[in-house]
Amino acid sequence: MIVSASFILWSFQLVTWLGPKHHEFGLIAKGEEVRHTFYFKNSSTDSIFLDNVRTTCGCTAPEWDQSIIAPGATDSLVIRFRDNKRGRFKKEIMVFFHQQRPPERLHVSGIVD
Repeated sequence: MIVSASFILWSFQLVTWLGPKHHEFGLIAKGEEVRHTFYFKNSSTDSIFLDNVRTTCGCTAPEWDQSIIAPGATDSLVIRFRDNKRGRFKKEIMVFFHQQRPPERLHVSGIVD
């Protein structure tokens, strides 16, 4: 049986999240912008970078530094949320690091009043 090196690389987690991968905003006002910062550590032996971040709607927006993250270094990803639609929400954020698939999955939730 032959196992490709790319499979081994992709199945290894490149980052360790330094806190929960879900954030509950609680009750927020309609139209109010809220932010949460997710922190992570490069747990690999190589430098990595955050390749792309995708969200499930336009009300959720990511902000990140596009610099290279050295082995053992920490960095962060800011998620902004604003919506004019009232009710409970739960949004998924897919974080793609270079040479890691599938993406890391984060979530934010709350209630817009």
